Formats: sequence, C-alpha cells, structure tokens
Amino acid sequence: MVDGTSYSIKAVLRPRGLRIGTNRTGEPGLRIGIYYIGKILEIQKKYFEAIEKYTYCINNEIKECDSLSSRSNCYCRIGEYNLALKDLEVLQDKIGYNSQIYANKGINYVFLNKLNDAIKEFDKSISMEENNPFAYYNRSVAYYRLSNFKQAKADIEKALKYDSQNEKYNEEYNRFYKNIS
Repeated sequence: MVDGTSYSIKAVLRPRGLRIGTNRTGEPGLRIGIYYIGKILEIQKKYFEAIEKYTYCINNEIKECDSLSSRSNCYCRIGEYNLALKDLEVLQDKIGYNSQIYANKGINYVFLNKLNDAIKEFDKSISMEENNPFAYYNRSVAYYRLSNFKQAKADIEKALKYDSQNEKYNEEYNRFYKNIS
C-alpha cells in the first residue's frame, strides 16, 4: 500500500509472463518490486521517496540502469541538477553513448544556466538522432536564453517538424517565435 492506495505489484511483475516471485533472471519478485514502487512514487510526485527506492536498487544492482535514469529524473524534478548529471554520467559509462542521455544532460545544464554546455549536449544528441524533437526544443530554449533568437526559432521549427502535434512546442512557438524573422 502506497499513500493509502493499494497497488498490485504482481501485475507489474508479470509484464511478459514472468513467474510470480521472480523476474526473468530469477531475482526475487519483492526485490525487483522495489523499483516499481519507486516508479509509482515518482508518478505520484513523491520524488524523495522514489529516490530512496531507486538508490536501494542501484546499490543492490536491481534494474541498475533504469534506476539510475529514473533517479536522475527525480533529482532534476527537485532541483538537484548536479546530482542528476552525476547519475547520467554513471549511466553513460554503463551503457555507452545515447541520444537521450545527452539530451537529459543538456536539460540539467540549462537549469544550471550553463547554456553553452547545454547546447553542446543537445548537439551530441541531435548528431546521434537527427529527428529528435525533444533535443531541438530544449536547444531552442538554451539559444533563446542566450538571446540567439534566430537559432532558437530554427530549432523550435525543427522540433515542430518532427512533432507537429506537441501542444507545448506549438504554444511556445506562437508565444515567443512566431514574429521573429
């Protein structure tokens, strides 16, 4: 039971026919269930509690890469951007170069107001995945904050090219970029 609401860990533990009590690698279900409890807490925006669950998982090598990524997201949500970056660096060491990791690092640099570092991370993300609207959108934010409005507009237009239905991108384009020539 989490926050007075009961959740069925069994349902979460059986996503592809897993046997009750173990995952595919034979880990006890309760251990791996801690990761999913962290996900539930994260969805409920209980980031500190989720961080505790993910830290347990990382320390006990349970879904370690997923836990690092999720804990990094939680750190970002509570404003601990340097800790988020540290987790992303560890994750990158474990799984190698990944477009989403670069984009997430870029976001944390934006929040730290290290805009040139952010742009470098978004550039790396885009070089690996050219049709990544998330990276284009967030790079546009960095350029906008540097008062490079033409480049910011070009990037948000690319984001919209790859995700034209995104309400946030459309709203910000109409609000900030539409009249920039």
